[in-house]
Amino acid sequence: MTRINPINSILIVTDNVTRRKIYQLFFGARGVYVELVGDGAEAINKFESGAFDLILNDLQSQDCHGNRIAEHIHDSGTVTPMITMTSAKDFTHPHHATVLQKPFSMETLVSKIQTVAAA
Repeated sequence: MTRINPINSILIVTDNVTRRKIYQLFFGARGVYVELVGDGAEAINKFESGAFDLILNDLQSQDCHGNRIAEHIHDSGTVTPMITMTSAKDFTHPHHATVLQKPFSMETLVSKIQTVAAA
């Protein structure tokens, strides 16, 4: 499998168990360390306790909206890039610079990751 350079670690926030399994297999096969969390509170805790090259944030989470996660990351002063995944049409928010419209292919996700990583 082709590596996704320069990404070595990703924090993925989604409450969808099937998507978590797919992401784990997909990114793991490409040599990327994946930390999977199912809710916003857990995402904030993992973010605080680790260093990640990228965050994939599902806008709709069980216990908190993705905006809360984005605002926490923004307020921390980190430069960790984040891609927000959403099915909302024309979504904009000042702390969500990169939005990926659902549904999307894994090829589209990788392309978006490479664009964000190159910025």
